[in-house]
Amino acid sequence: MRSLVQEHVRAWSCEDVFVGCSGNLTIERIVHDLKTVDRLHGCDVTLYSCALGSYFAGEMVEVELAPAAAEQFGWLGGYLEDPPDRLATILLASAFAGAVGKDNVYWTRLRSAYEAQWPHLHVKTRAKVEAAELELASFAARDVCEWIDDVPLEAGVISYPPFYSGGYETMFAKLEQLFRWEAPSYEQLGPEGFQEALFDKFRRHKHWLYGAPEPIEGHERELVGHTQVTNRDRPMYLYSGSFTKRRIVRPKQELEPPPFDRLGSKEELGEELRIVPIRYQQFCSLRSAYMDVHIPPAVATPFAVLVDDKIVGACAIDLQRGAVTFDSSKVESPYAILLSDFAVAPTLYPKLSKLVLYAALSTEAQLIFQRTANSRVRSLATTAFTNRSSSMKYRGLFKVVNRNEAPPETGKRFRVNYAAPAGRWSLEEGFAQWKARCT
Repeated sequence: MRSLVQEHVRAWSCEDVFVGCSGNLTIERIVHDLKTVDRLHGCDVTLYSCALGSYFAGEMVEVELAPAAAEQFGWLGGYLEDPPDRLATILLASAFAGAVGKDNVYWTRLRSAYEAQWPHLHVKTRAKVEAAELELASFAARDVCEWIDDVPLEAGVISYPPFYSGGYETMFAKLEQLFRWEAPSYEQLGPEGFQEALFDKFRRHKHWLYGAPEPIEGHERELVGHTQVTNRDRPMYLYSGSFTKRRIVRPKQELEPPPFDRLGSKEELGEELRIVPIRYQQFCSLRSAYMDVHIPPAVATPFAVLVDDKIVGACAIDLQRGAVTFDSSKVESPYAILLSDFAVAPTLYPKLSKLVLYAALSTEAQLIFQRTANSRVRSLATTAFTNRSSSMKYRGLFKVVNRNEAPPETGKRFRVNYAAPAGRWSLEEGFAQWKARCT
């Protein structure tokens, strides 16, 4: 999508480009790197975006530590004086703002660690801020629906508005509790809003680009780009008033047929539970057929779960623990991340997915994981996205580590982290327990 934006802006004949819903200034940085536009302008409403945009426009939003946060974060007060200090503080604070108002062991430890390392972290972040070459002619802390009415029609305009209702509020709610500032008033942009009035306002300009997560009906002739990075990633649609070439970017996934047959819809299970390594391309074939489409795929070490020689499910393990970090006080180390686990379907067994977990927690699986990782694996940790407070699949086998609100893009209410000791039973014992409890 960045390449598509550059391709279009490079062909524009205008001196000013205005970006609505600046976010973290990604579009501004893309256009700035082209060196073909005289002046760049931004607009947004969150503290995070306004702090960034105002700084690079040579100004700064007035910010002070919120009274409610002074007791826990009073040490931030001395780092809000000059513009680079203030921006570095806000950028860093966005990483730990979730600790506001929380006093359990985990968040207390996190705050203490940031406070102890703060001088060093702040110096490094300030240096990055001052080294950035981006320059904006202006930045407006305004509702984009009102701001666009004041943008000259001969200027170029670009926007990729938020398409989750309340998405901004969810992302930056804690940061807004940490600092007090004069926030602009605005109306939330939901799926309907960005496809109607705001889109029509952008189309009035001489040069315009508009991004959307779904096709906009009635404007197929203005669709110039469609990108989707992975099979389960949210697609992006780019619309423009100046047609050059239509571009489409789609994922290419290498697939191989699995080395075993899958359990049929009317087949009964055999007698021997097994777990075997498979090639990643073979795992992708299974994942594409059975895994929840809302779960983003990741590269991991895959295994098939078999009964006799029939595939009943699969799982994938991150043995480098690069995807997620779990609190070592709650998850025994060394641990591996269970990134994917699913069962084949349809079958005669409604709780077949639990059998996959029994296999993953077996002593045989633990031995395979340890040989693959060349290190100990004492526990497995995983994350479930669910609309309920817990996932029935993991109940009884894994314990809840923590529970938080899920990111809006998952389409779920909760993100629940689980953990369980590895090597809890043999495959034979696990199969017997599953039969007794789940059939």
